[in-house]
Amino acid sequence: MRNYYRRTGQTEGLLRVKFVRRTALLLIWVLAAFSSMLLASCRAEVTPAAKPSSAEPVSRVVSPKKAVTLPAGVEILEDYTRNNLFETGDVYWVWKVVIVPKGLSRSQLIDFSRQLFAAYPEKRMRIFDDKAQVAQWVQRDVYLNDKSGKAREVAFPEDWAREHHLGNIHERSDSAVGRWQVVSRFGEHIAFLE
Repeated sequence: MRNYYRRTGQTEGLLRVKFVRRTALLLIWVLAAFSSMLLASCRAEVTPAAKPSSAEPVSRVVSPKKAVTLPAGVEILEDYTRNNLFETGDVYWVWKVVIVPKGLSRSQLIDFSRQLFAAYPEKRMRIFDDKAQVAQWVQRDVYLNDKSGKAREVAFPEDWAREHHLGNIHERSDSAVGRWQVVSRFGEHIAFLE
């Protein structure tokens, strides 16, 4: 080994510095690769759906996790996917649309929401008591949250929504984030579901 140092003109200390520098660079590269993989897996947990090819609602049929008997008169429509306007990047949320009988009291809405959450855990849902203008409401939701500019503009059925949009099931409200709950159509907390 001493002959190597004499032939190359390098000192043993210089070779140690090069070795330490290369080892440090390798360690930094490995840590960067690991952190990017970890970040990608975290994004996959937040992103429940693949990016749709167009801004139109995407239909998906999702079976319930458990066999649950829902109240009479309940209809579960096809899911739709929309961009989440308040997240950075392409984060898409899948929403299930549920039609319930008219005239539910607040306590019945909470009980029904708990049954729905048991059947479809961690599934975002919109709850209506009439389906006459649901398609228009969904198209407006997709349009309002579209970052691509491809969704076509649709008028918001305000009077209909005021009367028939009872609430939502998701993990955010004006007072609690990260816990699954039923909220009003304005995002006001009604009851936790967990």
